[in-house]
Amino acid sequence: MHLQAICIICLAKKVGNMKQVIVDNHHQKKVYNDVILEKREQVPEIIGYLENTLDRLQSLKYILDDTFDADEAFEILEHDLPDSPIEGQKESFILDIIRLCVLFSGLKKNNRMKIQIEVVKTNKCRLFHQDCYRQRLLCTYVGPGTEWLDHENVNREALGKGKNENIVKDFTKINRTKAFEVILLKGSKYDDN
Repeated sequence: MHLQAICIICLAKKVGNMKQVIVDNHHQKKVYNDVILEKREQVPEIIGYLENTLDRLQSLKYILDDTFDADEAFEILEHDLPDSPIEGQKESFILDIIRLCVLFSGLKKNNRMKIQIEVVKTNKCRLFHQDCYRQRLLCTYVGPGTEWLDHENVNREALGKGKNENIVKDFTKINRTKAFEVILLKGSKYDDN
């Protein structure tokens, strides 16, 4: 199996102000135009878990209509994710996912949230676009990270027309996250867009 990426995605239709993001002191935070990027190092236990379970790992999707409950999420992920031969690896991955969901759930205006763990085997989002959500949180654990453009590098009239050559003004100014970095992006339904 050829693998492009393994990532966690949190989506919300109604989300609060991006300036309210709280990141603990162990991680650096950078704020771009409509992007918040949390720089962080790779976690060996999580890398080990993903390497040990890659052949059994499947994409998962959860839709929450109620307040995010970390204990309930832990139980669900403990059940749905494959076990690792090394103790503690799976728990490290689950706790990281829960941490990201807690960060994201603190931004929402309502309780609805979609959580996806994606095993991406194709170049899924190869075209630059603006999501039809308010915000999207992404963390790629394995593979190339999320790419995004600053406002001044986007030809907005070309969005949705199928050609990055027409969308991107300067290909040398494309931004990309590294593995384990967390990115929070505004979508088209964000209040001040």
